[in-house]
Amino acid sequence: MFKDQNLYYPVWRKYAPVLQLQLKNAVNGDKEITMFKKEFAIHGNKNLTDYSFRLEIQNGTVISNTGATVVARDLCDILRENKVIASLLEMNHYHIELGKDFVLRINIKSNDAELAVSVTAEEAVEV
Repeated sequence: MFKDQNLYYPVWRKYAPVLQLQLKNAVNGDKEITMFKKEFAIHGNKNLTDYSFRLEIQNGTVISNTGATVVARDLCDILRENKVIASLLEMNHYHIELGKDFVLRINIKSNDAELAVSVTAEEAVEV
């Protein structure tokens, strides 16, 4: 087992309900989640200065991972383990970016955004 495996799972699991809501609401425009460097430093490499990454996910598959960090990999794992989030990722073409400012930005790149609306309110709160 690698030393850095699953380091950031606790951070992403904490944010899973918010991620789910913002992924769903991205059909209405870009969404942002303010995060905190301290949360990442507690669980991972305290000397790491840049946690930023850019993911492009289409039809549930990561098609671009700029930065290819452990942080991004762990986020992908957490997104896939949630059934509702996984179905949203299957229906849309998402761009997810964590900047150096620790703001996670989410937007839908395709015209298929209206498909995400089909997720019911009940599903939207399932974690």
